[in-house]
Amino acid sequence: YGDLEPFVRSLASRDFFVHEGETLYQGRNTIKRFRVGGQDLAVKSYGRLIFFNRLIYGVLRRSKAERAYRHAIRLRGLGIGTPEEVAFLEIRRYGLLQYSYFVSICSDYEPMRSVTEQDPGLPEVGAALDALAQYLFGIHNAGVLHKDLNIGNILYRRNRAGGYDFQLIDTNRMRFYR
Repeated sequence: YGDLEPFVRSLASRDFFVHEGETLYQGRNTIKRFRVGGQDLAVKSYGRLIFFNRLIYGVLRRSKAERAYRHAIRLRGLGIGTPEEVAFLEIRRYGLLQYSYFVSICSDYEPMRSVTEQDPGLPEVGAALDALAQYLFGIHNAGVLHKDLNIGNILYRRNRAGGYDFQLIDTNRMRFYR
């Protein structure tokens, strides 16, 4: 993704992220979609840090953005779906972390929440939930512990065989076991 480097570097200007892109989610963190060179990118900006956390993430721990990036690589290596990682960017001042961004390819999967809000007695919903249970069992057997696993962090789509494929998002809080 070397051709995306100018875009990633533009994120270093806080004004660029604030004023550009399409907001997909706004809360403690912000997720925006950007169209760059014919490619849709999702950029997650992690919330403003208090002084203590800026110090911790500046010196002792990897930033959430770096962990999300590294975990995405590891998940895909294990055959577990997650949006493809592109880059992470950290903005530091005097050695303290100010902001960090995680950039990935924008997923075409749908939020699993849309399925769980439907009547579980519907055959399609039951099949999707059964497939989700198998998927989560597989993640567990692969030694992955997602420390923020909730229905909002799982995406899905129907595959050509009539089954379901899933992706994990919000991957910065994970543990990997053998």
